[in-house]
Amino acid sequence: MKRKSFARLFVATTLSFLTLVVGAAVWMSPRTAGLIAEIGNSANGVIITNVRLFDGHEARLKPVAGVRVDGEYISDIYEAVLPADDRALVIEGQGRVLMPSLIDFHVHFGMADGQPVWGGGPSRIPDLARQNESFLYAGVTSVVLGSGNPLAPFLPSSLYEPNRYETGRQVVAEEGHPILMLRELVPWPVNDYFASRLTLPFAPGAVDEAAVRALAAEDINHVKLIFDDAIPWGAPRLTEEDVVRVSGIVHAAGKPLYVHPGDRYEALVAATAGADVLMHTPFVDPFLPEDLVLLAGAGTHFVTTSQIWLWLARGLPDAPGFSDLERTLMPVPVRDAFMGPREAALASYQSPHFSTSYLQRIPLFDQMVERNIKAMYQAGVPLVAGTDTGVPGLTYGASLVFELERLQGFGMAPVDVLRAATSVPGRLLDRDPARQGGRLGTVSVGAPAELILLPGNPLEDVRTLQQLDLVFSGGRVFERVIPLARGR
Repeated sequence: MKRKSFARLFVATTLSFLTLVVGAAVWMSPRTAGLIAEIGNSANGVIITNVRLFDGHEARLKPVAGVRVDGEYISDIYEAVLPADDRALVIEGQGRVLMPSLIDFHVHFGMADGQPVWGGGPSRIPDLARQNESFLYAGVTSVVLGSGNPLAPFLPSSLYEPNRYETGRQVVAEEGHPILMLRELVPWPVNDYFASRLTLPFAPGAVDEAAVRALAAEDINHVKLIFDDAIPWGAPRLTEEDVVRVSGIVHAAGKPLYVHPGDRYEALVAATAGADVLMHTPFVDPFLPEDLVLLAGAGTHFVTTSQIWLWLARGLPDAPGFSDLERTLMPVPVRDAFMGPREAALASYQSPHFSTSYLQRIPLFDQMVERNIKAMYQAGVPLVAGTDTGVPGLTYGASLVFELERLQGFGMAPVDVLRAATSVPGRLLDRDPARQGGRLGTVSVGAPAELILLPGNPLEDVRTLQQLDLVFSGGRVFERVIPLARGR
């Protein structure tokens, strides 16, 4: 991809940006993408009858007479007999599976819709309504943000959207990740705007504690810190002491610290410093046996993000094919780019930061992620499912289900895969002391009624998650409007 590709990218993105600014006042009313429809709500209660429950914990399905939802919470589970209630909305379960809806623990909104680098850059402004509804279509009703949305002030809000666990500006090294990547993929002056909205940079060894305290005091779920010198190779990185200092400040403010590592050393430093979650599986080098003992003992959760380096191969004959759900939700220009030629663009790729030799490392990064996930699973290191959707090759909503399929293919038992996307992340996110917390991602009385109803049994094969009938979230009941694509 020669520099002329970036010229096209500059024009397309700058014009789109100006269009956003000029048209913001017109666009601000909430909109829908037409992927899903609301068919009911729980204002007078909802009773879902005759279902088999996966409760988010047990490796079995439990038949029950019904589950009642009032408002946004599960109010009762009827073991054998249903009560008489002529006001509640009754949904016939017909023996289908009712289970917690899914949680994606690493998401970026407002970014490009998965376009690969050889696709010539974004050809249109991000469709935030489609991004939001894609999650709900896929049964994902809660997402953890890895960054803010830099275009949020200019994009219309969405009528339907998942629950979002927000973060603020990412604590990063000056000239480190993701600043150099933004300069690579987003043209000036938009790249500077993105960097200012997304990052809180410091010189390594010179973190401003007052600035971090102010960040942690914002109305956000967590603070995210980047501790990675591999994107691009040799990028500036904060110091060990910086990670320890930021961890202390953030935890003193009552917030969790989520850290982005690239290699085993960075992961170990972050875990030892008290990071609550590591937002990626290290991709540079393998964990040693003693590392795994330390990590399992520390209890630090790792977000799997197994697909972040797979994008270079997707669409090729030897790579995993796109699932029905991915094809349904992937924008047409993105699908066309992955199905079309790429060799000439990659062969002529020129970059001041990401060289051809760097691109050649990407398949090795993908193999290392798989190796480390398998090792952590066997060692009992806690895993949560997440995608990093917003980067090339990932599709909002659909990529989480593909992530679960990939984890199952790595040898994880289906029940452990499902827990990694329901009850395990739910415990990290549901910290409401008024409700004793910890119930998000479960089917239990008092839990948030974030649920999906599906015909298949995901405890036998998580691929059945692609086909679901209803989604329950925030007191609303949704069904799919667009049919699921079939076949390759």
